[in-house]
Amino acid sequence: MDKVLDFSKKIILEIVNKDIAIDCTCGRGNDTLFLAKNFQKVYAFDIQDEAISDTINLLTKENINNTKVIKDSHVNILNYVSEKIDCAMYNLGYLPKGNKDIHTIPFTTLESIKMTMNLLNKDGIISIVFYPGFPSGKEETDLVLEYLRQVNQKEFDVLMYDYINQINNPPFLVLIKRI
Repeated sequence: MDKVLDFSKKIILEIVNKDIAIDCTCGRGNDTLFLAKNFQKVYAFDIQDEAISDTINLLTKENINNTKVIKDSHVNILNYVSEKIDCAMYNLGYLPKGNKDIHTIPFTTLESIKMTMNLLNKDGIISIVFYPGFPSGKEETDLVLEYLRQVNQKEFDVLMYDYINQINNPPFLVLIKRI
């Protein structure tokens, strides 16, 4: 069985149109690199200098030049992206091996997801990995899921990929597809 991030990437590879993607939380750059290798153009967002430099270094090392790395919050996505997109990835929480006091914020995450959904092309996918075990992770998870449960099912399919036999608040995946 695939871990949530691996499963997300398998689904993303099934997207037919691979023009534009967004990594809404670029972190150490691994998801950005995955998107850059599979899409023609990628935008990558993060608020931390460390995340931005790690992402740029990884892309440079891999000789990737189709990605715009942006030091800003994903809540400001519309300041940078105006065209329709085929994919967006959110890997919520905090920077791995980074300062855990700097993390995604429930309200701005929800607003960003709403904006990203509006940018999504038909058959495009948004992947969101939730971490309900970190300090504001449960609040973020509850807020976003409450919204997604009410999304018009004639416009979007929303799927959850979760572990049901683990009690330690494991990460889980939500996929949103515009239909």
